Amino acid sequence: MSTTELPKSVTDNLNIMGSPLAEVVVVCDTPPANVWEAGQVMSGQASQLFGRYAEASGFTKEDFVFITPCPPMPDTCYGSAKRENAFISSFQGEFRQALQGFANAKFVLFLGATAGRQTLNRPIKITKIRGQIAKDTALLPCPAMGLLSPAHVLRRPELTDIYEADFRQLAILRDADWDIGVLDQATKVVDYEWCVDISELLANPPKVISLDIEYVTRGRRWYSDKVKLLILQISYKPGHALVIPMDPKYWPQLTYRHRAILLQQLRKLFGAELNIPVTGFNLKGDLHVLRKERIEIANWLHDCIQLVFSTDENMLTKSLSESTRRWIADMAGYSDAFDQGVDKNHMDRVPHADMLAYSGGDSDATLRLTQLLVRAVQRDTRQWNCYKKVQMPALRTFFEMEQIGLRIDKMALRALQGALAIAEKEQYSELISQVSPAIRRKHIDAGSKGPGTGLSFSRADFTIDCLFGPDGLKLKPKVFTDSTAKLPPEERVPSVSLKDHLPYFDNHTFVAQLIEYQQLQSMRTKYVGAEGGVLIPTRKKDQAPVYGDPTGFWKYFEGDDDRIHPSFLLHGTVTGRSSSREPNAQNFPKRGKLAKAFRKIFIPTEGYRFIEADLSQAEIRIAAWMANETSMIEIYANGGDIHEATAAAVMGIPLAEFQSWKHSKSPVPQQFAVAASMDCGTLEKLYKLKRYQAKAVNFGFLYGMGWRKFMAYAKTDYGITFTEQESRAIREKFFSQYARLPAWHKAMREFVQKHGYVRALHGALRNLPNILSPDESIQQDCERQAINSPVQRFASDIGLMGMSRFGRDCDWDIMRPVAFIHDAVVLEAKIGREDEAAGYLKWYMQSTPFKEWFGITPPIPIVSDVSIGDSLAEMEERSDIVATMPEFFRKELDAA
Repeated sequence: MSTTELPKSVTDNLNIMGSPLAEVVVVCDTPPANVWEAGQVMSGQASQLFGRYAEASGFTKEDFVFITPCPPMPDTCYGSAKRENAFISSFQGEFRQALQGFANAKFVLFLGATAGRQTLNRPIKITKIRGQIAKDTALLPCPAMGLLSPAHVLRRPELTDIYEADFRQLAILRDADWDIGVLDQATKVVDYEWCVDISELLANPPKVISLDIEYVTRGRRWYSDKVKLLILQISYKPGHALVIPMDPKYWPQLTYRHRAILLQQLRKLFGAELNIPVTGFNLKGDLHVLRKERIEIANWLHDCIQLVFSTDENMLTKSLSESTRRWIADMAGYSDAFDQGVDKNHMDRVPHADMLAYSGGDSDATLRLTQLLVRAVQRDTRQWNCYKKVQMPALRTFFEMEQIGLRIDKMALRALQGALAIAEKEQYSELISQVSPAIRRKHIDAGSKGPGTGLSFSRADFTIDCLFGPDGLKLKPKVFTDSTAKLPPEERVPSVSLKDHLPYFDNHTFVAQLIEYQQLQSMRTKYVGAEGGVLIPTRKKDQAPVYGDPTGFWKYFEGDDDRIHPSFLLHGTVTGRSSSREPNAQNFPKRGKLAKAFRKIFIPTEGYRFIEADLSQAEIRIAAWMANETSMIEIYANGGDIHEATAAAVMGIPLAEFQSWKHSKSPVPQQFAVAASMDCGTLEKLYKLKRYQAKAVNFGFLYGMGWRKFMAYAKTDYGITFTEQESRAIREKFFSQYARLPAWHKAMREFVQKHGYVRALHGALRNLPNILSPDESIQQDCERQAINSPVQRFASDIGLMGMSRFGRDCDWDIMRPVAFIHDAVVLEAKIGREDEAAGYLKWYMQSTPFKEWFGITPPIPIVSDVSIGDSLAEMEERSDIVATMPEFFRKELDAA
C-alpha cells in the first residue's frame, strides 16, 4: 500500500516518509510546526541521531518507514496532560488506519511518550517501558517496542549509551527475523540446571561465585518470620547456573532432611574456610534472608549494582534487567516476559521451567556484568579506589546496621499519633472557619470521596482558591506548578508547595496556620501513621470485620517487634550520597517544633544509649580545600567559627566586636537596629540572629548562587526574608570576604565544559555528559552540579568511611552503628561505655587516612561533633569528648 492509496484524512493529518514496504514502522514524536510544514517527520538533528545509531547497528534507510502520531500540537496543549492526551487521541482513527496499511510491517518502533501514547492507545512512561516488547494484537499489526525520542536524547546526551543499547536489541530481533522469542531466556541454549547436591562444587571450589536468591514475601519484608527462602542460584562461569531448590513444598522431591544437608553444604561453600569471593546484584537484601538460615557470606567482594553506579551513575534505572540490556547484548530482555507476567510476592506459584530460566538468568547475568564492569571501573584507578575504600565497606556496615534496626517507643508513637490527630483537627477547625462561604459552597461536594468531602487543604484547587482566588486572600503567586510555569500568565497554576511557595506568605496568619496544619498532617500520615484497626463493624454473623492496613511507621513493624529496619543505599542518588527507604531515614524531620516530638520516639536498645556524630560544616571545609580559599582555611586552621566571620563581614564590623556580643546583655545600638530587621533587645540576641542568618549566607553562596535565588533559598530553607537590595549587598560582601571562591566556580565550570566530568578530592567521578546539551538550562544545571557534587560526595564519603571503619573494628555487643541519618552516624553504646564510644567514634570520623588511601592531605582539620542521649530528641552535644584512638583499631586494615 503506498501513501497515495491512503485516505486523504490520513495523509492530511499524518506525515509519512520512507518505503511503505519497509519491515519496521517508526512512530515519531509530535513534530514541530516547521518540520511538519516541510513534510518531514522529525528535525534534521533528530533524524541524524536516529540514523547514526541505526546505521551502527546494521540498518539501512530502506528498513524503515516513518509516521507522525498526529499533526503539530497547539501551544495551548503543552503543560496539560489532559489537553495533550485529548489532542493526540483525536487522531487515533487516522493513525490506526495508516498503521494497519503497512502490509510488510513486522515490527513497530515508537519514539518517546507521545508516540507510545498513540501506538498503545494509553498514557505511558517511556522511561519505564522502553526496550520492552508490547504484543497487543487487538491494536497492533505486529510486536512493538519503545525507544527514547531522539529529541530527548539530543537534549540529554547522558542517555546516548542507553540509546545505543536499545538499537543493539533491535538488531538482535532483526537477525532473528523479528521473532521476539529470541529474547526469551527459556529458548536459549544455556547450561542452567536444577541441583540438590553441591558436594562436587565443594570438592572443586570455584574462583568466584555469583549469588542470587528468590524468596516468598507475601508483601512482607526480609525481617519477617514469614518470609521463606525458595530458591538459591549460583553461577561461576558465564552461561552456567546451578539453581538450588530450598523449599520442600515448592520442590516435593526435596525432603526436610535433604534440605538440612544442603544448608550445611551452602554454609561451607560461602564460609571462611573456602573464602570464595562472592558477587551479587544489590545483594544486601538477599544476605538478610540467608542469615535467617545461618548462611554467612565470608567474602562479599563485589556488589554489581555498585559497579553499575561506578560505571554510569546517570542510568535511568539501575536494575539488573536494564543493566543487562545495556551491557550484555545476547541476554538483552532475558527477564522481560517474566517480570511483566509474574507476581513476585508469590514466587512459589511459578512453574519450574519458567523459574529455571529466570533465576538462572539472574545469577548468570550478574556474573557476566561483574566481570565486565570490574574491568571497566578498574580502568579509572581513582574511581576503583573509591569503590574499594568507600562503597563496599559502607555496604557491609549497612548490612549489619539493618540487622539491628532502630528501636521505636511504641507507647510514645501512639501518644504522638493521638496528639497529632487532635492538634490537626483543632487546626483544621480554625482554618476552615476563616474560609469564605463562597469558597466553601463551591468546593464542599468536589471531593473524590463523596459529597461533603471537598473542603480539604490536601486538594490543590481548594487551597488555591483560599490563597489566591477572588473570594480568598487574593495573594499574588510567586511560584507556579512545573507543568504550567511556562504557559501564558492566564493559564499558570499557583503552586501550593509547603516548602517552595507557602513560606513567602508566612507573615499572614492564615498561611502560617496552614503551614503548621500541613506539617502536622504530613508527620501524622507519612511518619507516625496509624496502627490499623476495624474500619467496618461486623453487622452479620457471617461477616468478617474489615481491618485497615497499618500506615506510617506501623507498617514497618513485624508482630511484636518494636524496631524498624531502614534499607540504606549508595546508588539511589546520582551524586553518590547515601539514601534510605522503608522508611526514608534521610527525610526524618530534623528542625522545627514537631521534629523534637517525632525524634523522641527513637530510643536505644535497653541497656544502651545513643551517640550521634556528624562532621562540623563539612561542605564549607571541603569547598575551602578545593578552592584553596585562604580566608576560610585560616579561619578553620585557627579553630574559628565561619558563621561568626561571615556575619561580621556582612555587617561590616570587626570580627572581635561581633564576638563580644555573644553573651552581652547590652541593648542594641541604634546603628544596628535597622540591620537587625526586628526587635532583638540585646546584643546577645542580635548575635544569635546574625549568626543564624550567616548560615543561610554561607550555604547559599558557597556554590555561587545568584542573589535572586538566594532570596528564595533563605526564605524557604531558613525562614529569613531579605530584600533585593540586601541580597545583592550580602552577595557582594560574601565574595569580597572569600575572594577565591569565584575563581574556583569558574574553574569547575570550564573543566566540565571541556571534559564532561568532575572529580571529588578523593577521586570519585561525577559524569556530566549533559554539558553538551543544546538546552541552556540543562547546561547550567550541569555547571551547578560540577561545583557542588564533588563537595557533597566527599563530605558524605568521609562520614561513610568513619562509620564503616568503626563498624569494622568495634565489638558490636558493646557499641555499634545503627543508622546513617542526614550524613550523621548514630551508634548504640552500652550504658557506662558511652563516653568511651563517643571518643572512639570522634576519632574515626576525624582520622580518615587521606594520605594513605587517596594521596591527599587536608589543609584544615576535619572536625566531628558528638552528642549523647536517651532518645534522638534528647541528644546533648558534648564538647568535652576527646577523640581517642581505640585499642581495637585495626591499623593494618587501614594500611592495606
